[in-house]
Amino acid sequence: MKWILLIVKNLLRNKKRTLLTMGSVALALFIFTLLQTVVSALAMDVALGTGETKLGVIERYSGPRHQLPEGYWGQLQQFDGVTSVTPTNFAIVTVGMESNYFVAILVDPVTYQQVFESSASKIAIEQYEDFLKRRNGVIVGEKIMNQFKWKVGDAIQLSSIQHNIDLSLIISGVYKDTRESSEQMETRMLINWRYYDNLIGDPGKVSVFWLRLDKPASVLPVIQSVTNYYRMGPVDVSVETESSMLSRLTSYTATIQLIIQAVSSVVLFSMLLVTVNTISLSMRERRKEIALMKAIGYKPGHILSLVIGEAIFISLVAGVIGIFFAYMLFNLRGFSLPLGLTHEFVVQQTVAITGLGISVVLGILSGIVPAFNASRVNVINILHSL
Repeated sequence: MKWILLIVKNLLRNKKRTLLTMGSVALALFIFTLLQTVVSALAMDVALGTGETKLGVIERYSGPRHQLPEGYWGQLQQFDGVTSVTPTNFAIVTVGMESNYFVAILVDPVTYQQVFESSASKIAIEQYEDFLKRRNGVIVGEKIMNQFKWKVGDAIQLSSIQHNIDLSLIISGVYKDTRESSEQMETRMLINWRYYDNLIGDPGKVSVFWLRLDKPASVLPVIQSVTNYYRMGPVDVSVETESSMLSRLTSYTATIQLIIQAVSSVVLFSMLLVTVNTISLSMRERRKEIALMKAIGYKPGHILSLVIGEAIFISLVAGVIGIFFAYMLFNLRGFSLPLGLTHEFVVQQTVAITGLGISVVLGILSGIVPAFNASRVNVINILHSL
């Protein structure tokens, strides 16, 4: 306790410098936490489990951005090894304020249940039956339900960003995601594709056709058959396994994560230089004080510990402040980025702990050189100059 009081007292000698230093470190840790939160949000797992019995069919060159004709639906059903086919489109919808964006998956309720049997089974039977019967029904992820305090049976109004249309929907059920799933359905919605299709001016197009196969051994034969069949048009296709399709959707994040990590390193290194320079300047101004401390019995190890302790104290307190503001921004305000997969920005516990650890390391590294120089102050020379 004596050392902590001494450290605080020394830091308060020049309040302006201490506050500026802490502000710089807090800003650095805020940026670091922000960037690492983005990285953790983009680091999505892809399909888990036995997803290889499903295939996705998309336009060959542009992927889901270039839609396929609806007529492919019936044709794909005819291939050997294919047990069922379901169309899937995507829409970005808003709820109330424009900042509340969510991914809506437009599905055919009957065939979706056949192809994605495990996913549909996570919805209560009576709720999914309502979704099958109700043309304007919607299945809403649990996190969205909690965010807006909705309940099953509520009438809700959504707006589509792509087509600038309003959707009047009734909540048929709620999707409760599990840790074993990578589908992120807690932050998504399922909407009847036909209902949405009738509201837009250019219906009859599909982003992805999903094929359910009879057995894993049918994967390669079906891929070859479908690819060869549509090679001459009218629209050439690419056929991929479920895991490959999800990997395609998430592959764009690799470069972004690399850039973010590089920026994080630069920010932390810059703050290290700033902190080292500030503490070194402080030590130069306190040379006489340090000499007096050594003269009255403080050992070099005590001086070394004191200076490093001051650096750690500044960095740790500043780190807590920076991480706290990042938490306030993300966890309490709520941010999500719907890019095919919904990327939800939340300050994870591991990111916060890592940030605090970096604060301590930053304090140690920034204090070592000034502390070492301070511990070697020549008492006689300094006192002689008094």
